[in-house]
Amino acid sequence: CGISDDELAALKHPAPFERPDEPVAQPEHDASMPSLHYPPPVLRAIMGMSDHDMWNNVSFPDPPVPPSD
Repeated sequence: CGISDDELAALKHPAPFERPDEPVAQPEHDASMPSLHYPPPVLRAIMGMSDHDMWNNVSFPDPPVPPSD
């Protein structure tokens, strides 16, 4: 794959994650890149959500159809 021994070691044993004191802002939406197909106001709202808000508002852990017994 063209990965050096040092690169492989860094991938296998990455440096610990240091959480910043303040959340990192979402990057600005780049209209030149592929994107979700939503109306512009909806897309702006989605792209502006924090990861926390996205997780709490869009995550549906229960299956849409309950398993049958």
